Amino acid sequence: MSTDPVEVSAGGGLGPPPSIGRPGLALVWALLAAAGIGGLIWGSERLRLGRIGVEDAWLSPGLAGPRLDRVPGGTPELYYHVRLTGVPAGSRLALECEWFDPSGVTVRHNRYETRLVDRDPWPTHCACPLRGAAPGHWRVSMSVAGRGLVETAFTVEGP
Repeated sequence: MSTDPVEVSAGGGLGPPPSIGRPGLALVWALLAAAGIGGLIWGSERLRLGRIGVEDAWLSPGLAGPRLDRVPGGTPELYYHVRLTGVPAGSRLALECEWFDPSGVTVRHNRYETRLVDRDPWPTHCACPLRGAAPGHWRVSMSVAGRGLVETAFTVEGP
């Protein structure tokens, strides 16, 4: 085993890492501050939307009409009415409805933004055409910002 010292040249060794100058350091701090502020805004928006609840949900064959849990075959369109509570006044809600047929397949996906919320509870609705719909047990669900709010099961009767 050799005990000879190893020479390292001045330009080829591992020295200290290059330093970040003032402009680079300012950029790092600005990015950290922006990320922190973005996280606070995102968190407060999630908190506001997390307060939304459902007072009532029902199905009808139109914008007005009887509440249904059994839908007669041949009904051209079905409306899902939902009355939301805890809605943030002065904002618009990005809502989604998903309609599932008896086999569990999504047959309709509604995605929409409400008008400015000016009261609580807040009534809203979505719709699904049913011409030629398969008879059986269906489901419809509503969500806000990816968070499920309510789901309702109903039966479409055969012709």
